[in-house]
Amino acid sequence: MAQTLAARSQINGHETARPEIKLGDSTSVALPAGSVDMILTSPPYCTRIDYTAATRLELAVLHPLTKIDIPNLSRQMIGSVRVPTEKIEICSDWGETCSKFLRDVQSHPSKASSGYYYRTHLDYFCKMSNSIQNLSRSLKTSGLAVLVVQDSYYKDVYNDLPKMISEICSFHNLKLRRREDFRIQRTMAGLHPYSRGYKRPMSALEAVLCFEKLGG
Repeated sequence: MAQTLAARSQINGHETARPEIKLGDSTSVALPAGSVDMILTSPPYCTRIDYTAATRLELAVLHPLTKIDIPNLSRQMIGSVRVPTEKIEICSDWGETCSKFLRDVQSHPSKASSGYYYRTHLDYFCKMSNSIQNLSRSLKTSGLAVLVVQDSYYKDVYNDLPKMISEICSFHNLKLRRREDFRIQRTMAGLHPYSRGYKRPMSALEAVLCFEKLGG
């Protein structure tokens, strides 16, 4: 891959571009304001899947290059399954859809809903909001941000993540210009045997959300 990128950066011996791959934390470290033309990303879905465990082979390959601390990454990443150490409260910046969903999770009668599951969901949306704020800040005016997200369920409570992300982005000066939906028949969450105990679809809706950075 490195050789291909190097070859494409040269035309007739003249350098046309120099691609760079950098490692960073979008929830806390922002690029210079107004420095980015376009963002294309698929952030972790809110499905309580441990991505550090699911991608352990890839992380093992990347380890000599990035020196990633896996236990620390497991806690820091968006979608962490570990209980946050700091206290987090629902924020109005997250939008009414997200706030209602979190209240429904907290009041759900199933075991640990008001404790572990509520707190890990709070952690997810807190990090997601911080990340979107930093991404928006880094975009140029009229710059584009394309996010691929997927809806899900907590037990029988619908998690309309595309709508929640759209509301968070709206608060951070990102205007939804286009949305394309795709029905996914097989999902990781749908494979869990206990998920069949609730009346809910086994499929999921994957949405491509296209935003434009507004001026001001």
